[in-house]
Amino acid sequence: MNVAGQVLALLGALLVLVSAVGALRFRTVFERMHALSIAGVSGLGALALGAALAAGRPGAVWPILLVIVFQVLTVPVAGHLMGRAAHRTVDRVTTSGIDELADHGSGTDG
Repeated sequence: MNVAGQVLALLGALLVLVSAVGALRFRTVFERMHALSIAGVSGLGALALGAALAAGRPGAVWPILLVIVFQVLTVPVAGHLMGRAAHRTVDRVTTSGIDELADHGSGTDG
């Protein structure tokens, strides 16, 4: 494993660790979702890039790049949908006392 691959793998592992600590320490569901989305995209992305560099053969890089592309495409969409669901079910009082989405309706899409 080359040095760049090791550094990226270590960076990815640290990002996932920091994200897990953030998910445990943050208070609201929205803060926790943000911490976990960061781990999903940047943490796994750095780990996957480290693995791609360490693979040493071009045939192994393409599946790893596909994993990164799918993560970048799906994690933000999943986070948005979980945020909408949480906003509809979680108590409306936030730490600031302001609900910016209250005037957009709570029942139907649109």
